[in-house]
Amino acid sequence: MPKVGTGSLHMRQSNWELLRIVSMLAIVAGHFFEQSGAYDVLNGFDLYIALFFGSGSRLAVSLFLMLGAWFLVDASFRSERIIKLYGQYFYYSFFSVLFLFMLGFPIGHRDIAAAIFPYSFSSWFVTTYLALLLAAPFLAKILLWDETTLRKFTIVSFLLISGVSSIHKITDTYLDTVIWFFFTYVAIGYYKHHVSDELHVNKWWMLVLGGGIYVALVTLSWLGHNGILVPFGHIASNYLSDYKSIPNLCVAFPIFYFFERLNIQSSRLINRCAKSALAVYLIHQAPGIIHPLWFGFYSCDTYLRSDYPIAYAFLVIISCYVLASVIDIVRMHWVEPFFLSMRFIEKIQIQLMKFYS
Repeated sequence: MPKVGTGSLHMRQSNWELLRIVSMLAIVAGHFFEQSGAYDVLNGFDLYIALFFGSGSRLAVSLFLMLGAWFLVDASFRSERIIKLYGQYFYYSFFSVLFLFMLGFPIGHRDIAAAIFPYSFSSWFVTTYLALLLAAPFLAKILLWDETTLRKFTIVSFLLISGVSSIHKITDTYLDTVIWFFFTYVAIGYYKHHVSDELHVNKWWMLVLGGGIYVALVTLSWLGHNGILVPFGHIASNYLSDYKSIPNLCVAFPIFYFFERLNIQSSRLINRCAKSALAVYLIHQAPGIIHPLWFGFYSCDTYLRSDYPIAYAFLVIISCYVLASVIDIVRMHWVEPFFLSMRFIEKIQIQLMKFYS
């Protein structure tokens, strides 16, 4: 099975790019349903549909991270990768905050600080992924251990992180996320180098397994919202919202496995849509933009109370992805080349390469 996945839009494996799109749509859906207050407004079957599509956001974070780690474990260090990611972060965070400030929206000091300094908004996916990129050359040394030692280390780390997290929920702190990102890098590296080619399980059975566990967790969560089996519903909701929990991983890994084994032709359309996936995340979750986006631009407080709230929700989620992708085309074609050509940026890249050499 080929392990490559970088290059032009024609060369990228579209199974991975499709997973990137699906994951980001799930992340947007989760943020929309949670941040718009949909779970408090909807009821009955509408609430179940909202929970079904919205409860997968943390699952999708795991998938997005696994996908990034899959390619990162075999990638040579490039300082440009770090500079590009920070430039993308700064561009969308800073200018979105500045734009909202000029329009008169209330912008706090924390929003401004987070737009410039990533780690002042510490538990965000992008800030932690930056940390992973900085640590990856050192973590890669762990992957050079012999297979037995690496397997034992992965198992012990899994029990100490996921096992404990399945009993005591610890989420949304910088230490929580950075430890999980580092572990995922090592775990995916072990899987890719020592397990993937030896594991022969029907991908459709794996998809049914992951999907079945997910449906069970969502159903329990929905019952809990309706006052039935409340303790179990609360536990299920906790598992769904914690990407480190064992039940969450029992959903994420089978889905990851399914897309790994999915044999589809390279599609320029899929690859083009996937190229802006991270930008979608950055735009709709930029510090300070969340409330204006859902309540100002999309008026979710009004339309969620309409006759067709779920149809409205799907339109919001899809349009959010499409609009963010269009915005990102401008950044990629005109802003990023100019940013990378700046003299002091080139000097930073050189110094980073010297440090990591």
